[in-house]
Amino acid sequence: MDTPSNKPLFGLRVLVTRSREQASDLSTRLIRLGAEPIEAPVIRIEDPEDWTSLDQALAQITTYDWLIFTSTNSIDQFFKRFFEKALKVGALASTRIAVVG
Repeated sequence: MDTPSNKPLFGLRVLVTRSREQASDLSTRLIRLGAEPIEAPVIRIEDPEDWTSLDQALAQITTYDWLIFTSTNSIDQFFKRFFEKALKVGALASTRIAVVG
């Protein structure tokens, strides 16, 4: 029988600091495991006021040895702009990609 007290996170409160758009999926999973999630977003994901630095980097993308992403949000923002600039994935063929997070 799957009672609340049998769940591995029963009785725990978990602070979820992800953005509002991302918090609900994690909160739902925590509830299924018996936790009480408390959503308190500490970040907001939005476009920068000025894309100049990324646009300059994208213009030279074939010269980079490595791309290092530190979050799923950075990947989303990078490729959003990458495709807006009509770049092709082949431009990354000789670039190594590392992901943290």
